[in-house]
Amino acid sequence: MGLLDFLGRRGERLPVPRGVRPVMPVVRQITARPPEAPVTPESLRIKLFAAAASAAAGDEEKLTCLCQKHEDSIFEQGLIWTQVPPAIRANPALLRWYGSGLVAIAAFCAQRMGKPELMKKLPQLEVRPAPDARREIKKA
Repeated sequence: MGLLDFLGRRGERLPVPRGVRPVMPVVRQITARPPEAPVTPESLRIKLFAAAASAAAGDEEKLTCLCQKHEDSIFEQGLIWTQVPPAIRANPALLRWYGSGLVAIAAFCAQRMGKPELMKKLPQLEVRPAPDARREIKKA
C-alpha cells in the first residue's frame, strides 16, 4: 500500500456524468510591472514642491511618501535647490512659492525624519519665503 493510494490507482478515471465536461483551469501569464523610470533631480524637485503645497493644505501623505522614498536624493539635491533657478528668481510670486516650498520640505525633514541639514542651510538661502514659512525656520 503506497502513501498516496487514497487518491486512486494509476490509470483509473473518476466518473463524469454525461453531458458535463470537465473544467480546465485557466492559466494566466503574470507580467511584471515595468521598472520605474529613474527620477531626475528636476522631476523630484517638482514632485516635492507640489507635495509640499498639498501638505500646507493638510494632505501630508504625498510629502511623507516622497521624502521617505527619495531620502538620499533629497539631501544630495537639497543643497543644490538652495540656489534658486534664474527663471524663478525673476518672478517675485514664484520666488516666494519656491522659498515656502523649500522651507516646508526642510521643516518636514527636520521634524519628521530627524534630519536638520537642509533647515540649517536655509538661513543662507537667497529667497524670501512667505511669513508663515519664516516662522518654521525660526522654530528649527
